[in-house]
Parts: sequence; C-alpha cells; structure tokens
Amino acid sequence: ARNNATKCINQSLAVVGEQIGLPFTLSMHVARHSFAVFALNKGLSMSVVSRLLGHGSTDVTEKVYAKFLPETLSAEVARLKEDFAYLEIL
Repeated sequence: ARNNATKCINQSLAVVGEQIGLPFTLSMHVARHSFAVFALNKGLSMSVVSRLLGHGSTDVTEKVYAKFLPETLSAEVARLKEDFAYLEIL
C-alpha cells in the first residue's frame, strides 16, 4: 500500500513539475531534498531539519546536507574572522 501511495504521489508531482515548467522530474525525493537544503540555508538548525526529515540522528542529515550550506558556512567563517581580528588587536 505504501509503494502504491508513493507511486501515486510521484506521478502527481511529475505532472505538476511538468506543468510549471521545471527542467527536471519533480518527485518526493527531489521535493524532500529541496526542502532540506532550503530550510538549512534559511537558518533552521541541523537538528530541527533532521527531526523533520525523520532521520535517526543528525549525523545522517549532516552527511547528506552539509555540502549544501555555502551561505551558512560563509556566515560562520565571517564570524570567526571577526573574533580572530579582535584577538589580534589585544
């Protein structure tokens, strides 16, 4: 029953994606992945996204999604630079 439901949802998503002109096939996997990347780049914590995706631990989420965080990583590195610049003044 679960496979039939997933198949039905994927078929519906594919039609929607086609109708709005997406250059790829929209599926549950793509929608889930897109949500996670978007949420992380909007500032949701890794632990919250992990829970929303139903991962058993944040390790799984970090392994899959850490590479999609350039905006977040850049901001964190910038914060470190500010701290190190302050320490050099002292």
